[in-house]
Amino acid sequence: MNIEVPYTYELEQEYKKECVELLEKKKQEYADRKQKNKERAKIQTLKRIKQYKEHESNIQNLKDLASKNNEIYVDKEPEFFLVIRIRGMNRVPPKQRKALDLLRLRKPNTACLMPNNHSVRQQLQVVRNYVAYGFINIHTLRQLIYKRGMTTERKVNASNVLIKKIINISNENIEDYFNGELVCVEDLVYHLYFGINFSKVNKFLNAFKLNCPKGGFQGKKARDVVEGGCCGNWYDKLDTLVRKMID
Repeated sequence: MNIEVPYTYELEQEYKKECVELLEKKKQEYADRKQKNKERAKIQTLKRIKQYKEHESNIQNLKDLASKNNEIYVDKEPEFFLVIRIRGMNRVPPKQRKALDLLRLRKPNTACLMPNNHSVRQQLQVVRNYVAYGFINIHTLRQLIYKRGMTTERKVNASNVLIKKIINISNENIEDYFNGELVCVEDLVYHLYFGINFSKVNKFLNAFKLNCPKGGFQGKKARDVVEGGCCGNWYDKLDTLVRKMID
């Protein structure tokens, strides 16, 4: 006895088959894109590293020239600060709490990059007793972004509700966010270090979540670094603390 298959069942099976084929096609397209981006990122990384070396070489040449002329070469200040929150929420006055919130430093051992300008320096003076801040070199910046860099993925679901998800940085989400202007992590590092479109690039990154430094903080957290403590302006000595908190 032959039983006729309902037409709706045939349509359902056909729909499922098309969905599977479409999913496989998208997976393959994404894999191809990932491989292509990986090769392009390798070329771009080598290019950026060459530019870093040229920049450092130029600075060293200027220092040598100044030394020969019995002068002192003073390099300009970096384009950004790295700010690390080292104290908790207990007994934080409202003004300082608000400033920390604006700096995206809502928890201890979180860090963010901020442009080196007058308004930011004023904010840092307000929260000076709760943060350690200063300048980091290109090598520390690369380690920070490669090891601790995260971003927020924003998607609208079927109910038209915005869903936010914290994800690792990848070449694909960098390319999507910047519409192809930046294609890899090394491009992020380059633009941040030299201050090119700093605000847009920094907005892409979430606050960095760090560990407690190996061996603990040297001195009291509430005491300024110039007095043997931890908080305040470390200037160009911040690399030592940051590396302990990344590893």
